[in-house]
Amino acid sequence: MFAACPISRETRNEHVARAVAALVVIVVAGAVASGRPAPWILLALAADFIVRGYYSPRMSPLAAIGRAITRGLGLAPKPVDAAPKKFAARIGVVFSVASALLYLVGAPVAGLAVVGVLVVCATLEATLGYCVGCKVYALLPRSIAIVLAR
Repeated sequence: MFAACPISRETRNEHVARAVAALVVIVVAGAVASGRPAPWILLALAADFIVRGYYSPRMSPLAAIGRAITRGLGLAPKPVDAAPKKFAARIGVVFSVASALLYLVGAPVAGLAVVGVLVVCATLEATLGYCVGCKVYALLPRSIAIVLAR
């Protein structure tokens, strides 16, 4: 069983989340390998992050592919708290939009650096099941409490 989030009992499938992270890496790697990542690819990725972070993964193209992959591999659902995964997707929005904007304003090195951080985080999720956004999410209440205590 899994530990329920104190705010919500909503869950996500860990296996699907890892498959989606692998797809994010593939999409970004393909864009970067083309020699010039098109900002529209990064904005399309941001749109998918928005769907998963603010709405429902049921409406996300990457999540649909991730579900198909996990079904094809015969992986049983592994429920985890949804809130940290939603937060991580929202961070993905920030990184993908920031990278796209940097490319659009003519700062490709900065854009590559920002999307590089996104790829590192997605790679950790895909390969090791280590969700950086989820870890940040877990630290937020403590960080806020420390700031407010001052």
